[in-house]
Amino acid sequence: MRGNTLWEGHRVVVSELRQGIARTKREAEAEDPPFLPDERIAEIETVLREAASAQRPVEVTYFNGEKRVKVLAKKVSFPGNGVVQLDAVRVHYTMITDARFC
Repeated sequence: MRGNTLWEGHRVVVSELRQGIARTKREAEAEDPPFLPDERIAEIETVLREAASAQRPVEVTYFNGEKRVKVLAKKVSFPGNGVVQLDAVRVHYTMITDARFC
């Protein structure tokens, strides 16, 4: 018998188990996509359009697919197809949950 085969097999299982636990934890911590009423969406759009036209910084909270992320955007633009450009980050407007002037 070469080495401790029981221990070597145990490491493989532990590695797979560790990956499974990490995946389960990420899935449990993941949030659901936002669902906002039309009035709130209109308010957010108004803030973003004003920030774009006046070149004012704005704090934006958006859903990145797993969780909500806050970003301070100094430049806001609308490249099209429902996308909002926040400095270097592109976000679909349906994923934005909040926008406030700093």
